Amino acid sequence: MYHLVTLETSFTAYDHSSTEFSDYLLQIFEVRNEHNAKKLFEEIYLNLELKDEDKKYYLGKFTSNTKYTPTLSTLPLVLFPWNYKRISSSIKYIANSNNPFSIEESNGNVINVYFYPLGIALCERGNHSQLSAKLKGVGETSIERIMNIEHVYDHVNYDGIYFYHIFSENEETNPYRFKAQNRTEFLAGIIFEIGRLLKNYPELFPEEIKFAINNKEKIKQ
Repeated sequence: MYHLVTLETSFTAYDHSSTEFSDYLLQIFEVRNEHNAKKLFEEIYLNLELKDEDKKYYLGKFTSNTKYTPTLSTLPLVLFPWNYKRISSSIKYIANSNNPFSIEESNGNVINVYFYPLGIALCERGNHSQLSAKLKGVGETSIERIMNIEHVYDHVNYDGIYFYHIFSENEETNPYRFKAQNRTEFLAGIIFEIGRLLKNYPELFPEEIKFAINNKEKIKQ
């Protein structure tokens, strides 16, 4: 399923379309059109070292003293390669014997966010280089942070056609219903509902993800 979104993004780059696939997915996963939704999920930074003067930028978020470096060949990672020239050059020049893909040498240019309990990660930086490595089945990457959205499921569901939101206390406006606008929102809804099933089976998730969620600390000033 996540491969379909990555493939569509790649093809879109070649036909010069302007669809923002990442925005569509985040709109669904983080329920960005509901101002009350943000308080329902936990943003957990992995192995984050903060100076006291920087803590003000992370208030209300969490940190966990763990590191997760999955292999690209097995990580369900949604990539958004947006430049067709960089897709071609990355496949040609990155993740080969002369220039192996290395997260240690990425200098912060690779950022991935893991969505729990969806069981997938979304790429924020390093779309083209990771695409090359993933297609070739080589290399390890890293997860910068986890977005735990399991409490969102009490307020949102998708039936394959419509999304239903229950955030208001006004019974006349509940549930708020809207239709998936395109194929990407349809796929996002399917992935979201798969997460509803997966949250009942925490044993299926990587140990590092479970540890981070169960051993998080809130960032305070």
